[in-house]
Amino acid sequence: METAQDSANTPTDTSNSTSDDASTRSTHATARKRPKWRWAVLFLALAIASYGWSIKSPSGNVAWGHDLEAAMETAKNANKNILIQFTGAGCIYCYKMEKEVLTRGDVEKSINTYIPVRIDINRQEALANRYGVYAIPAFFLLDANGTVLSSADGYLPPESFKRFLTSAPPPS
Repeated sequence: METAQDSANTPTDTSNSTSDDASTRSTHATARKRPKWRWAVLFLALAIASYGWSIKSPSGNVAWGHDLEAAMETAKNANKNILIQFTGAGCIYCYKMEKEVLTRGDVEKSINTYIPVRIDINRQEALANRYGVYAIPAFFLLDANGTVLSSADGYLPPESFKRFLTSAPPPS
């Protein structure tokens, strides 16, 4: 049996103070986790952005045109075939081709045997549809009249890309 003195000595409600301490700890723990999560997202965003900037650097030894009609006229006058690269914003394999393949000296030398044209499928959608582009990067070798001689799509390692460049017959 509990006496009045016993009940006076026992704490009446300790759950509130414990609960308050727990909720305070929980709030502080959550507050501590949030900045780490935000820093991780920020770091990831910066890493992706810097990767994109590093691989977007243009080739220095290939004069890529952007107008197929002008390239066809130039090809007729120079007696060369045309190389078209269909690309687009956000295309990781396009950037990878640029960084790892298209900027290599031996590949640039092979590209320069053609009239090179780079087409953004987002800006020249009709042209991409005309050639049936369904994946990028896509590459087409054309004669001076615009007839397709050979095509390839997706990422191609340097040796495969050089073989592709030699797959078209020379201009007549």
